[in-house]
Parts: sequence; C-alpha cells; structure tokens
Amino acid sequence: MHAPPSRGGLAAVVVALAVVVTGSGLVACGGGEATPDGAVGPDATPPDAADPTVIETRTVAIGPITAAPGAEDTVCVVVDLGNDAPRMIRSIRTHLSSGTHHVIVTRVEGALSPEPTSCGAFAGGGIGADNDVLFIAEQSEAALAYPAGAGLPIGAHQPIHLEMHYINTQPSTTQDIDAAVEIDLAADDGVSLRPVELLFTGDLSLFLPAGQQVTVTSTFELPTGIDLFATTAHTHQWGRHASVELLAGADDPAPRLLHSSEDWAERPLSLFDPIHIEAGDLVRLTCAYDNQSGADVGFGLSANDEMCFLWAHYVAAAP
Repeated sequence: MHAPPSRGGLAAVVVALAVVVTGSGLVACGGGEATPDGAVGPDATPPDAADPTVIETRTVAIGPITAAPGAEDTVCVVVDLGNDAPRMIRSIRTHLSSGTHHVIVTRVEGALSPEPTSCGAFAGGGIGADNDVLFIAEQSEAALAYPAGAGLPIGAHQPIHLEMHYINTQPSTTQDIDAAVEIDLAADDGVSLRPVELLFTGDLSLFLPAGQQVTVTSTFELPTGIDLFATTAHTHQWGRHASVELLAGADDPAPRLLHSSEDWAERPLSLFDPIHIEAGDLVRLTCAYDNQSGADVGFGLSANDEMCFLWAHYVAAAP
C-alpha cells in the first residue's frame, strides 16, 4: 500500500462495538448516496456520530517504531482488547500518523504477542483467510458505522491482530511511527445479528511501462443476497484515478458509481445506504496510472511497487 504524505498525530484505528438496537430493516448509520469524490451525501448521518448503545471504550496499540530514513517494514502484534465480557462491534474510526502506510485490524484467536515483530503482508488475514478483517486503514481520517441489525461479536478479552506497514520517506531524519486502536464497546445481549463481512480483492497482474499511462479494469462477483454499504479502492503513488462501480450484469449500460477518487494517498471510504445484491450483480474496479518513475513498475507489496485493490463492507445474506 502507499506511503502517505506527512501527517500529524497518532495513527489510530477506532472500532466501536455496541448493543444492537433490534429492528426489521437495515438502516446505514453512515447512510446517504456516495458522491463522485467518495464522500457521503449531504443528508447522511455522520459515520462518527455518537452511538447511544456504546457502554465502554478500550484502546490497544502497536509501536512506537523508530524508523531510519528510507526504512520500510511490516510489523504485527496480537493484543488483548481488555473487554471483560462478550461485546458487539458496531463501528470503526481511524486516524493515521506520518509514515504509517496502512494498518489492518483483524479479529483473531490464539496466543497474544504484544511486541512488534516483522511479519509478512496480510499476516493476520487477507484474501482467502479465515480470520475476520475488521478494517483496513489507508487514509489519515476514516469512519465506518455498521447498519442497524448487523454486527460482529467478539469474546471476552478478544485478541486483536494489528498489522502496520510503515515507511519513513524523510531523507535525513529518524521518525517514530505507531498506531493505536480505540474500541467502543456495547453489551452483547444475545440478539442474533446478520454478520458484517469484508470483501478484499484486486488485480495481481499489473505492469506499468516507464513513462506511460495505463488503465486497468477488472470485474468481480458478489455474493447473492448480501447488503453492500461501504467500499474504497487502493493504489500506490502512480495511481491517478480509481473507481468502483456496481453493475447489474456484465452488459449493464448504466453502472452505479460507488466510489471515485483522485488522491492516491487519501482515497476515502465511501459509505452509502445498504444496496441489496441480486444474482448476477458485479463490481467493477478501475485504476488509472501515470508511471513517471523512469522504470517499469509491477505489482508488489513495497510502497515503490503498485497495486489495484478494492475492499467492500457488507452484511451477510439473511438465513
């Protein structure tokens, strides 16, 4: 993922876990139509609005890491969330500091490992993983609220895996890089919720010749019967534009724009009222590049490589 521009403050991921308010329908807490720049519509409820069901807040952290000029690495920890009783996840907010390339927050099981250790990309979960990726933070500020009637349960003293990819782009100074996860908790009252899940996919066969502009487009199937409520795209520094569209079949002449952004370092998480996915619906991911590096660039995990990914948050189909 990308190396961000200089940012102030602490890198943080905030995951709100709340008592579920029962109801027959799904209403996006961060609702509204996605606008072309990826922001929610003017009538949308702010995704970081106070949730009256939240009963406590917990914080976990990774770092600080002292990074030499040009240093790049991915480090991981597994930490105890500290909740004494089972809870429910209801929303997520993130804040990233300078040098934090991305942070992945995952619900896991097993032993704790609180000291930051070098690890592989997506060590806690990713494409095809069994663990639950809760959030992928790539911009300085982001927020995600789950729809009513949906949530993700956690156990008491839930282990949370934090993966932080960092790079110090400063040419001559060391830099302290860290990330914190602040988690709002609400009681698990035994209410049956439709689970929130994350689709993470993209194009792994990128090739960008030196000095050339390239546009890559790919389509992906969606599970039938889900309710889609948030999405974003991801490129590195040569990505000039990225979009995610919803198609009612491969030949849809008027696809629905879900996400569109031009700032590769600050692509927003686009939120919208839940969209029910029918059989045959597809998402189309488009990434447009202008490779000005002077060398060919391909897919890779370093900030100097490129990517074309999307992730989308959705509520699983009703049983």
